Order: sequence, then C-alpha cells, then structure tokens
Amino acid sequence: MGVDIRDLPLRAGVFGAEPWTDSMRRRIQTEAGIQAYDIYGLSEIVGPGVAIECSCQDGLHIFEDHFYPEIVEPESGEVLPDARRASWCDHAEQAAMR
Repeated sequence: MGVDIRDLPLRAGVFGAEPWTDSMRRRIQTEAGIQAYDIYGLSEIVGPGVAIECSCQDGLHIFEDHFYPEIVEPESGEVLPDARRASWCDHAEQAAMR
C-alpha cells in the first residue's frame, strides 16, 4: 500500500488470539515503532477483554470487574488460597450463564 507504519501516529498496539514470543514482541515494537501489548479473551464469553498487560509488560492482569478468578486443585476441586500456582480458573460470568 506504500505506507510506512512508522510514519503513522501510532503509539501502541494490542495483540491477541495467538501466543507470541518475546523476540516477536521486540520485532513488532522495533519495526513498527510502537509498544506491543498482549490481551487475552474468549469469544465464547465476552470476546477480548479477560486480561491485558499494563505498561510494565510483565504479565496479564485479569479484569476483576467481570471475572472472579479462583485457584482450584484440579483433582479435588478444592479452592486454594491466593498466591498458589493456578491449575484452573473459573469466572463469575460463565458461572452466572450456566
């Protein structure tokens, strides 16, 4: 199309739907001249918008106004205390729709 993306007034891009590596992020940021943020969503529930990165770009933050994450032991179904490694997460919207 003859347009150099670096000439556009873009400062950030939000990319989801596929996993990506740190090297892919660096390439996007370098070649496009933007900050590239990861987003996680599920079209089965509310589309994009389950979690997104902040400006630190060091992991996703769950949108707690719509989702209630629980850390659950997969074999027993027991809800575990915070700060444990997650095996499975459930959220309020899906439970409310059952």
